[in-house]
Amino acid sequence: MRVLQAALISTTLALLFVGCSYVSTNNVFFEETTQKVYKGNYPAAINSVIKAKEDVYKLKDRVMYYLDLGMLYHFNGDYQLSNEFLTKAERAIEELYTKSISKATLSMALNDNAMDYSGEDYEDIYLNIFKALNYINLNDAEDAFVEVRKVNGKLAVLEDKYADQNSKLKAPKEAKIEKKVENKFYNSAMARYISMLLYRSAEDWDDVRIDMNKFNEAWESQSDIYNFAKPDLSVSLDQDAEGRLNLFCFTGKSPEKRSRTWWIRTWNDYIFIGTSKEKLSGEKVTDYFDMFYWEDVTDNLFFKFQIPVMQSRPSMINNIRIMVDGKRYKTALLENLDNVATSTFEFKKDLIYLKTIIRTVSKGLLAKKGKDKIEKQANNELLSSILNFGADMAMSATEQADLRISHYFPQLAHIAEIHLPPGEHRVEIQYLDKYGNVIYTDDKGTVQITGEGINILESFCLQ
Repeated sequence: MRVLQAALISTTLALLFVGCSYVSTNNVFFEETTQKVYKGNYPAAINSVIKAKEDVYKLKDRVMYYLDLGMLYHFNGDYQLSNEFLTKAERAIEELYTKSISKATLSMALNDNAMDYSGEDYEDIYLNIFKALNYINLNDAEDAFVEVRKVNGKLAVLEDKYADQNSKLKAPKEAKIEKKVENKFYNSAMARYISMLLYRSAEDWDDVRIDMNKFNEAWESQSDIYNFAKPDLSVSLDQDAEGRLNLFCFTGKSPEKRSRTWWIRTWNDYIFIGTSKEKLSGEKVTDYFDMFYWEDVTDNLFFKFQIPVMQSRPSMINNIRIMVDGKRYKTALLENLDNVATSTFEFKKDLIYLKTIIRTVSKGLLAKKGKDKIEKQANNELLSSILNFGADMAMSATEQADLRISHYFPQLAHIAEIHLPPGEHRVEIQYLDKYGNVIYTDDKGTVQITGEGINILESFCLQ
């Protein structure tokens, strides 16, 4: 009877684990809200997010909630509210990072879904860039400068941040698991460009040239991220321009996370990590690509685990056409946020990978001992199978990939600088697909150009 009760409890717990959102990621809600964003209906999207605060955005997802609202308010032109929520996101990210060590034990027992979402590095970087744009729109150059400097400061310590986390990752004494982490992003062209505009508005031409040099270095030293033509900014150095219109056009969808399933096989003091695939004949084979030493590990054990990967999403936008007073102008690609998101996540993914392997093998070995004990005590093949099934289900449920990420950062940032005489000008931005069809027109109406400050204009088509 006791064995039967244990079997029922084991199976029930396994089913609870599988259905528990505490260790899994639910992205169903965001599909409908994202469609509102693609159509430019930002007020409706904002209302959807606010209404979903209790049901979809849990307390542990508050960073995601703040980022989503902060970006939607920015698109809607509510710059003060955008800054309010992006600031909340930034403070929560900083607070959660300082507390992450104390919750490391919980993460090792379950997975990162069990912890507060502390944001991706690209989110932490670009929230300051969009706060800078907010302040420029609010005619507050001083605070815009503060945000740009924060970007440079965060990039400067990014590699040290993960080196510190890597040093605190404790593998069992039996295991020798190491992997070098290396940051490939430490200079944002978009941050340098905004800084250059701010210095130019203050007529600080020496610092304008310094930022221009840093801007050029982004392409020279980070070719994996800046794998597109560098914009020609020579017109930006013209000190005699009467008036300048600086346009930022944002397109595309931010990346999402997808789960990838890997397998671990143990053999002769080593663990082998690989992927499983099926041949045309129906035979399943495993391709192994990594191995680590783990002393006295039991042979012929198989474990499954998941890790998240960044997945780019296609965009309908292939070209942008700007019309000012009936005259046509082109844009240049300034920043590929998708590239930055992927690069910085790869930096972090090494640690996720190591931590997940350590957790999976440690739990797997513990589960193996428990299953061996069950088989001895149960003395019943059916009950033993039920108990083992419950243990396997519970372990699988706690190894789901953490797929949380913000949803409304753009994919690409395009720029154009147009020199115009001060006064009123008619501006329209057309977004074209690969066939040259206009799929969205952002009619800005009459825009006032002054001879001082920054005449900034933003446009969005996140399809």
